[in-house]
Amino acid sequence: MNKATNKVLNGLPVLLTRPQGQAQDWSQQLQSLGAHVAHIPTLAIQPLAAPDETENLLKRADFGVFVSGNAVRALMKVQVARGFSVDTVWYCVGKATETLAAELGFAVTASCAVDSETLLQNPLLRDVNGKHCVIVRGQGGRTVLGDTLAKRGAHVDYCELYRRDGAWQNAELLASYLAGKASAPHVIIASSVDSLNYTFLLAEKREMRANVEQATILVPGKRVADAALQLGARHVLCAGSIQLVDIVAELERWWAKQQ
Repeated sequence: MNKATNKVLNGLPVLLTRPQGQAQDWSQQLQSLGAHVAHIPTLAIQPLAAPDETENLLKRADFGVFVSGNAVRALMKVQVARGFSVDTVWYCVGKATETLAAELGFAVTASCAVDSETLLQNPLLRDVNGKHCVIVRGQGGRTVLGDTLAKRGAHVDYCELYRRDGAWQNAELLASYLAGKASAPHVIIASSVDSLNYTFLLAEKREMRANVEQATILVPGKRVADAALQLGARHVLCAGSIQLVDIVAELERWWAKQQ
């Protein structure tokens, strides 16, 4: 990228709501393009004690599924803490999840699935009758993946290693940020339905929900976009995926129209 084009987001205020410790790369990339970036986590990832049978579930599994990067990181911590590793073959929801899992040494079968529905279209997951599958996820996650694999004859086990909660301690900080952006164009990036929900809830605690509704909210994929509209968002941008390159492309497209 040359000097004439490397500030394509010059002056754009962007709020990242990703969990603590998961926004550094995003922030650096957006800032390098000229955006004014604030990171206020609205979602917190809380670890859960791993089930005693975690190692056995993994050893008997013919394949496993990581539903998110949080799932990958959580299982890696468990393996390190308990001192075991397994040769499970892994499928991943999301390219970013796939990349992280491969970087951490898991045996990943590339699929480039953007969501659970896309992953289920993988030909390798159509004939799973009699096979054992372990899905690593957060507490109370979506069931479409497991339900569909079970209908196809797989024996499905869930390994829930974390839970999602609001970063309630940041409610005042979020309210202050929103108040300062009330009359200016700005973008809130919510990378999941949970981040989106808790952004609205934290704002509501300080009577700032209307400020979120009036902001431009950027989300990855139609499912999250539909959730944003149901919550009352008036201006929703939908990136092709949660990959940073797609997030940046959608921001560039929208910001160029505002100039």
